[in-house]
Amino acid sequence: MIRLLFPLGKAPLALEPVRTIPIPSARRVFGWLVGWRNLAVEEPRSADHERFVQALCKIEPVVGEVRSLAREFLGLMHR
Repeated sequence: MIRLLFPLGKAPLALEPVRTIPIPSARRVFGWLVGWRNLAVEEPRSADHERFVQALCKIEPVVGEVRSLAREFLGLMHR
């Protein structure tokens, strides 16, 4: 199935189907953003997690900056 978009005044665009995952909790997303491995040891790191984070950073670029700063801060705390 392909979704069709019809922007005003432009030719229609065809997009690939959208893959969805269940909405994670804020705590889980934070863990994915900063790369916490101890958040859920039993949960394997998934390509879906990274896709979710990349999509979030694409939607709101500030999230990428916050991710970088949080990782730096946690790196300093672990030293």
